[in-house]
Amino acid sequence: MVQVFKSLFRFYIHASIHVALAVISLVKITELYFLLTSNPYLEWFIFFSTVSGYNFVKYFQVAKWQHRGLPRSIKTIQIFSFICFLGMCFFGYHLKINALLLFIPFAVLTFFYSIPFLLKSTKSLRTVSFLKVLIVSVVWSGVTSLIPLFINFDDMLPAHIYHFTQRVLFIIVLMIPFEIRDLPYDKGSLKTLPQVFGIEQTKKIGFVLLLFCVVLEFFITQNYLQRNVFLGVFIVTLFFLMRSSEKQKAFYSSFWVESIPIFWYCALLIIS
Repeated sequence: MVQVFKSLFRFYIHASIHVALAVISLVKITELYFLLTSNPYLEWFIFFSTVSGYNFVKYFQVAKWQHRGLPRSIKTIQIFSFICFLGMCFFGYHLKINALLLFIPFAVLTFFYSIPFLLKSTKSLRTVSFLKVLIVSVVWSGVTSLIPLFINFDDMLPAHIYHFTQRVLFIIVLMIPFEIRDLPYDKGSLKTLPQVFGIEQTKKIGFVLLLFCVVLEFFITQNYLQRNVFLGVFIVTLFFLMRSSEKQKAFYSSFWVESIPIFWYCALLIIS
């Protein structure tokens, strides 16, 4: 029974279900902050898109070079990803064209994040110096904050801009434990934050970015309960940021750090 649970948990993490729940949590947070009407078609579309997109990014190179000899676990994830792709198509069919068009720039960024952007090149955007963290944070923030706001509002308000800016900075901070974990394996040409500034300086940068997020919170919402929840999120995020190291325990980043948006959303639900 324990082995079955462990296998299911690994599949849950490696098949990007957990990260998709984190993304949807951020969407729901945006809805709560700006009193948006829940749109199940949009939310399920984003969920299935996240699973499909993340698994495409993670396993593209593996599937490309080892197609015939793929481990059974990755083949299972491929099948699951294809089912999620069909789910994405189904829910996307029920969205308005204008809503779907908003996803195009983020879909293009995700595609070229893994695929060489020149036919004869071996470089994808993922391998370009400094771009990795920026692309991921912009895609996450755009999908979870800008798109729901664009769909529901005719004009962007200052609070919307502050919200998007805070989301970008917050995602960058959440990525730092991953970059610290991957430091021994990343090529030097990637120029990740830990490679350029070192682990301790990168943690300090993360702390400063979190402080900016706290300041922005006071421009985003006047609800003191939401502000208090974010202060709790700030403390939890800072805790995991400062404890990050190259030798992390299994699933430290891929489960615990990625659970922070889920924790944030659940806390907001409780106060609501």
